[in-house]
Amino acid sequence: MVVVFNMKRLITLIFIVYAFVAVAAQPQQTYQPYFQKGQCVSYEYSYKVICKNIADGTTNNTINGYQLLQTDNMNNIFEGAKPGEVYVNAFSLKVIECTNYTYTMELDITKPCNITKVVTEQERKIIDAVTRAFQRVKPIITFPKDMSSLIINNKRELIKEIGLNLWNTIANNTQVAEELDNDVPTLDETVRQTMEQFGEGNALFDELDIICPGFKTFTLAYCQPFALGQFVSGPPLDGTNKDEVYQKESASISNKGELDFTSSTDFFRLANVPLDTIKTSESNQDAYFIKDLPQSTTEDDVLCTIEITIQSNSDTWVNHYRASSMARFENAIWTGIENLRRTK
Repeated sequence: MVVVFNMKRLITLIFIVYAFVAVAAQPQQTYQPYFQKGQCVSYEYSYKVICKNIADGTTNNTINGYQLLQTDNMNNIFEGAKPGEVYVNAFSLKVIECTNYTYTMELDITKPCNITKVVTEQERKIIDAVTRAFQRVKPIITFPKDMSSLIINNKRELIKEIGLNLWNTIANNTQVAEELDNDVPTLDETVRQTMEQFGEGNALFDELDIICPGFKTFTLAYCQPFALGQFVSGPPLDGTNKDEVYQKESASISNKGELDFTSSTDFFRLANVPLDTIKTSESNQDAYFIKDLPQSTTEDDVLCTIEITIQSNSDTWVNHYRASSMARFENAIWTGIENLRRTK
């Protein structure tokens, strides 16, 4: 399915949201943690897709709301996720240093995300090599106090480990060696090439998002802007004005420092929707996920809703984060849900 964004509505959405922020009764802020050296917490993360036909509640595999919502809060690694599939991830964070300006943590990925089932065999081998590197050389990550950014302190060590794993994969794979006419690169060459590939830009962060999407969600919880109190912006949407946005938000911080945040935003997005969004026969049940498959489509205004819930404990560690992204098509409702829960 090819999604066509109505730029006028997208620009309107941006200006309305910023206007809401500007007129809020109290200034926007983010949740400020107070971590302590030696603290160690564990999290479990999950992402799943649900798409049901409105008429009979059966699963619909011919449409996907992902591209309508990926510019908002969704992790872009789940574009190919199908209804009924669940992706899970577990990790722990240990605070190893606190200064007046920063927190430094060790990330231990105890259960890498099972995203490998939606990638090619070649991609899987690369992801496996990167995963082994992240588990053998645990990332040491430093945040500013407001958690607004991060750096990986031992990036070079991680990249060298990835290069070693990739070389072992190549050297021990007869098929790959034959494809290279047995001209297998040396270990040094492989490490050098890996340094070039992962050493610039956000490449290593992108791999981390794939292997441990829950960590990205953890950081997003501390970057979520809010204003204390309860606010409503815009009228409830009845479809008469497709450029309007309806937003509700509630945020409070207890005397113990516990955050309780909820928000809900309704808006319309324009999409090209397959004409047949009800039938899910064997011949077309995975039609959306076949690249370049010709489809008859119709232009449709789709009502979208994004709901976010964040709760923290008194020690300022996020206890629960839930984000639900919903697209209400004419004949089906598509929902992507991610959950992050503290387990220790």
